[in-house]
Amino acid sequence: MMATTTTTAIDIADPTFLKCFQNHHFSINWITFSPNSQYLCSASDDNNAMLWCLDDEQRTSNTCYKFVGHKDSVTSVAMTDNFIISASKDCTARLWRINQDDISNCSSDSIQYRCHKSPINSVHINVDGSQFCSASDDQTIKLWSTTCANKLLCTLSGGHSNWIRHARYSKLNSNLLSSCGDDGNICIWDIRSKEAAIRLTSKRRSTHFLGVQWHPTCEYIISSSSSDCLLRIWDLRYEKTIQFYQLHNGIVSSSDFHPNGNYLISSSMDQTCKIIDVLEGRNLFTLKAHTGPVNCAQFSPDGQYFATAGQDHVILLWQSNLNTQHCNNNNNDDVIIDDNDDDDDDIQSICFDPNQQMNKSFNVTKNDKKSDDIGDDHHPLKLSNSISILKCILQQLETMTDSILHIDQRLTLLEEKFQSLSTTT
Repeated sequence: MMATTTTTAIDIADPTFLKCFQNHHFSINWITFSPNSQYLCSASDDNNAMLWCLDDEQRTSNTCYKFVGHKDSVTSVAMTDNFIISASKDCTARLWRINQDDISNCSSDSIQYRCHKSPINSVHINVDGSQFCSASDDQTIKLWSTTCANKLLCTLSGGHSNWIRHARYSKLNSNLLSSCGDDGNICIWDIRSKEAAIRLTSKRRSTHFLGVQWHPTCEYIISSSSSDCLLRIWDLRYEKTIQFYQLHNGIVSSSDFHPNGNYLISSSMDQTCKIIDVLEGRNLFTLKAHTGPVNCAQFSPDGQYFATAGQDHVILLWQSNLNTQHCNNNNNDDVIIDDNDDDDDDIQSICFDPNQQMNKSFNVTKNDKKSDDIGDDHHPLKLSNSISILKCILQQLETMTDSILHIDQRLTLLEEKFQSLSTTT
């Protein structure tokens, strides 16, 4: 198992491995934390959803609770303080009541929602817990009441022409919902009008979008994971990609923002996860912990933890260490900015012996060259003091100034358009 990080004037502490959960018998498709970050729920191809306790005592004993009822693979789970929603390829969703004050008294009974006539790939609960959405292979998204069993609130259709892989409510605007699918489209739905107000499309025709996540503090920023091995960040005001990362060597299966919005975690079929600093636009860590493709990576709501799960049947829990930054005042090196997404200098590796127990601590070593994950060695460009180069820089600055003025004008118009869209009626 290995993780790599790039060191700068501000160093981030390495993620700390905490626990391996391994009671599922088949691939784990999705994981989600409880709102209080004390529990973790998982969905698996073994037809079961499981609830895992994360407090120190029960985490050590590997305590979990199994929810049995689905007749096919459980593809997705969502969770509030009072209930869990699970979705399955059996075309149904189930609502399970829980009592977090006494989790051992979880009800084995569930409310079954006959949602679709095709497999359900994703479920998500809105902020106040009054409804949940289900996204299906039938190319529709349906909104359901959590207080009235099997009450269909509305159907969102016409935005996708192929399987819908993922759907997510906005945490900052209750009227907006995002979805993505195999048609290469990302749709932003206005729930009030039941229409796709914004449609984002990749320039690569063969791209299948597998996941989409809202930024926790900025309502017009989303991230997407896709089959073309790219991780994208979109600005809905521009309706364009503002950042993309080609860090993985396989399909990017999921992404999730840290609660402070400064970091993004991704999982991939290349058996790795990446933690990215989206403010600086660079890869911080590469986590090599799974022995198979990784299907999901999620931060806890308090940002203290993240978990990863995949086709090796295990869930790995980590302490993120992203809430505390350690300043390095001894670094007096010049900062060189490179636009190449694949290049990172000064890599630090974290390795451990796979024959050791999973709960052992990692050994940290420093590498003088970049990790093989990143690519070829990067040689910083040495700029001379020649007059010709200075003139070139001045010309570029003038061009950039003109471009910024045009962008600012366009941004103002797009902000007005987006505000009118998101205004509650």
